[in-house]
Amino acid sequence: MSDRVIVVIGATSLQGSGVVSALIEDPRAQWTIRGVTRDTSSPWAEKFVSKYEAVKDRVSLISGDVYSAESMRAALSGAYGVFLNTNQTVHGKTLVKPEEQRQEVEQGRIVIDAAKYCGVKHFVMSSLPDMVKASAGRFTDIYHMDQKYEVEQYARNQLDYVTSIIPGFFYSNHWWSQYCRLQADGVVRFCAPIPGPHKMQWTDPAYDVGVFTASTYRAPCQLVFARSYLATTIL
Repeated sequence: MSDRVIVVIGATSLQGSGVVSALIEDPRAQWTIRGVTRDTSSPWAEKFVSKYEAVKDRVSLISGDVYSAESMRAALSGAYGVFLNTNQTVHGKTLVKPEEQRQEVEQGRIVIDAAKYCGVKHFVMSSLPDMVKASAGRFTDIYHMDQKYEVEQYARNQLDYVTSIIPGFFYSNHWWSQYCRLQADGVVRFCAPIPGPHKMQWTDPAYDVGVFTASTYRAPCQLVFARSYLATTIL
């Protein structure tokens, strides 16, 4: 195992790319980053490679399949750390039935099992709260939250050193009509699913998650392994 190699699963995604940037720009650490993406020929992958051309001795991008144990073992081989953000969607497929949402848990288990097999020292993941518990059973079908929490618990049961980064609402979600709408009178209406008088926790997924993750890796894993950190700004 190299004590300087960190594998970033989904390195071309918003959160993953932010983690790579924060790790490579950290002046107090000299990490070697192995990015993993589904398709190394995609426009996002090509942009990634171009961005890090000047430091290609420290940043690489490989193809990996989070549904394949063999692929993940190869991707994680020799790594000190792993950053994982499971994906609630499947490329080229629309998920309709609740049981189809379980694919996110499958992803997580495969990556975690590979991390255990490869002897990864410090596992960091983007997680979310258990909404069934948090809402006292009121909300039972917020799958992308509950399943990230389930993946986190599996990681904590299987691995020695696990740290979770919990983001708030994404600023980037304002592209979606359910968060932000331009009314006929020209006024922009913000309509996030939170009562008006309440403050909200907001996260820039392409920056905040990376900064928190880099800080987590900079600390000895024995100090941060049992903790969860909120990568948010309260507004």
